[in-house]
Amino acid sequence: MAHVLTDAEFAVLLEAGPDALVVTDVPGSVLLANAQAEKLFGYDRKELIGKAIETLIPERYRSLRPIGAGRKLHGLRKDGSEFSVEISLTPFRSGNRLWVFAATRDSADQNSAEAMLRRSESYLAAAQKLTHTCSWAWDPRHDRLLHCSEEVFRIYGLAPGDGAPTFEMLLQRVHPDDRDWVRESTAQIFRHKQERLLEYRIVLPDGTLKYIESVRRPVIDEQGTVNELLGTSVDVTERRRAGDALRRGEAYLAEAQRLTRTGSWAWDPRRDRMLHCSEEVFRIYSLDPADGMPDFETLFQRVHPEDRDLVRERTLEGVRQREERLLEFRIVLPDGAMKYIESVRRPVLDKIGNVVEVVGTSLDVTERKRSNQERERLRKLEADIAHVNRVSMLGELAASLAHEIKQPLTAIILNAKACQHWIDQNPSNTVQARASTKRIEQDGNRAIEVIQRVRSFYKKDAPDRREPVDLSQLVQEMIMLLRGEATRNSVAVRLELADGLPKVMADPVQLQQVFINLVLNAIEAMRDRDGELTLTIGSQLTADGKVAVSVGDTGVGLPAENLERIFDPFFSTKPQGTGMGLALTRSIVESHGGRVWAVANAGPGATFHFALPALSEPKKGVRLAR
Repeated sequence: MAHVLTDAEFAVLLEAGPDALVVTDVPGSVLLANAQAEKLFGYDRKELIGKAIETLIPERYRSLRPIGAGRKLHGLRKDGSEFSVEISLTPFRSGNRLWVFAATRDSADQNSAEAMLRRSESYLAAAQKLTHTCSWAWDPRHDRLLHCSEEVFRIYGLAPGDGAPTFEMLLQRVHPDDRDWVRESTAQIFRHKQERLLEYRIVLPDGTLKYIESVRRPVIDEQGTVNELLGTSVDVTERRRAGDALRRGEAYLAEAQRLTRTGSWAWDPRRDRMLHCSEEVFRIYSLDPADGMPDFETLFQRVHPEDRDLVRERTLEGVRQREERLLEFRIVLPDGAMKYIESVRRPVLDKIGNVVEVVGTSLDVTERKRSNQERERLRKLEADIAHVNRVSMLGELAASLAHEIKQPLTAIILNAKACQHWIDQNPSNTVQARASTKRIEQDGNRAIEVIQRVRSFYKKDAPDRREPVDLSQLVQEMIMLLRGEATRNSVAVRLELADGLPKVMADPVQLQQVFINLVLNAIEAMRDRDGELTLTIGSQLTADGKVAVSVGDTGVGLPAENLERIFDPFFSTKPQGTGMGLALTRSIVESHGGRVWAVANAGPGATFHFALPALSEPKKGVRLAR
């Protein structure tokens, strides 16, 4: 990228030599002068700044030519005395500024003047190289270059050994798409006799593309004829590429903000004015970019009335405490549409800790909010369906549950009669009476335990309370409720539960529902079947470290033609089935990070498995599933 000299850097360059050097702008006002110029003309440099060059050189130096060559004139000192001087002029461009570099020397000392000229030209060449700026002068009447600085050769990829190029040679380096325009723009300078700034591309012989900014100024004689064209050409390729990269980065950022519905802004709380607003802020808040930058109050008035006080207080609190704040609020657009916004607001501090601005983002989370609300609605719906499923299963277990409760109640009655018998003896047999009351207590607790399990299983809207669960123990507890149903259907129950299995993190009520669902399906699959009816329930550790439970039967087996659909909602092979039992089973197991599957037995029936991630490493000696 071209280095742009500051005034301070240029002043250092001027002071580097022993010669009188003066820098003016194009109209001829003095901008800078070195100590040698003070000594030569007798002025303090502060007196010269802003004065016309005619103060030092009475003749109009702007009509001098050729540029870059020495010319003998008369200089004028502060005391009014005149002396012979030799002056060399070169236009010089730094950044957006066009200066004229004037090297002036007392022609009485020709040797020192020539040395000064060489040094000044060397300084100028170095400055042009640093800033990638070249200078030239063209005689349009004879179509030849009167002056061509060294940097011209570097910028245009020319060999200095080939001599000075013609103007046409430089023009042929211009990109074909720009050439006609550059030619016509140069011609307009002669027609209108006005300076012009041209921007175009050049292509070097090796294919390298460069971007050029060129200032071209006509030199007009006393008859008003343009007889010379002075020009500078600045290689702005790096600056152009950096600008293009910046614009691309800004475009990518704007697109990313649009895709993520994120707007960015900056606010000056001291002057209560917006410093920056990205395009997405206008879209989110439904503002018209044609109206210009919105003020902070305009954005604030979009906030929902119920959230406005909180947003104001939290924002000002962050400024007071110099802390970042995350706000969640609603905005209401002019058409009544409501949006949900997440906004991060971070104060920016100066060196002494004062808040000079607040930088913020506003993220439109309306779709996410509505999606979460819809997910919650579906979760509640799924919970309702699961509850209906549990109630349905309890209906199927009603006879078995009645039997399970009747057994301890019958035992309580018998033990109560026995207790009365032992008390009525003379003397009373208190030892036997106490034993009877102890058995009454045990049977009562057993009945309570059955009822509590049924209540927890039946309860609606039970929260998802996950805790470490021993699956083998859960199976044994549920068999107490299910054994009566198995007996009623002449099904033998065989348990193959591994000891020392790690626990799983799960909601026990939901796992009870999974287990009961699979067991009731297995019993129903064996209903009205001949032969040995066996329900086999096992637990084991899988090779990938999960705890698995299996429920196998000797029933009708799996429907081969619809095997992949058995866990789909509303699919059932039962005439009266709802098709929700296995779908709920899969939903519950997968919500716990596990999986459920079914396989056909080698003999009659099928086996359903579900596996859940283990909480810890298994104990030694635990059998792994093959």
